[in-house]
Amino acid sequence: KGEPRRCNCGYWFKLVDLEVPDYGQ
Repeated sequence: KGEPRRCNCGYWFKLVDLEVPDYGQ
């Protein structure tokens, strides 16, 4: 899903079923 990413604990997490850190950008 093209959900917007939010900054959590200084890391960008993708809003998916499981919040996984996205190091893409």
